[in-house]
Amino acid sequence: MEQTRQIIFINKGALSPAHYHSWIESQKTAIEKVLLKGEGDKTYYAAQVQVVESVDAAEELVNAGWIYSVVFISVDMAHTAERFQTQHPNIRVFCMYGAVLQGRVTYLDKLWLDEVGIIQMVFTGHRENS
Repeated sequence: MEQTRQIIFINKGALSPAHYHSWIESQKTAIEKVLLKGEGDKTYYAAQVQVVESVDAAEELVNAGWIYSVVFISVDMAHTAERFQTQHPNIRVFCMYGAVLQGRVTYLDKLWLDEVGIIQMVFTGHRENS
């Protein structure tokens, strides 16, 4: 039987929750539009997104029921995301970042990028040596 995946976005990071709000809402809208084909001619929504303001609130939802993934929206939460993943090994945990820090390695999974993403990655912030 098909099941809509439950996804949690944690609106917490270095900046205020208001700063992340529009980005989260656009991601939530895009995710919640995805329909998957079920049995016969039936379709169902692939995911439902819940936005919470704290790790504790996410923890409560995880403990209350089946959650597919948790998204930390700021690299400032990376250590917390790693601990969360250790505590909940059956849940997919993601940690997003908005800035590529100068002089630091940026790790990306090639399976997550298409041609447009690769071009943006290579040329965004490109500076010619002078």
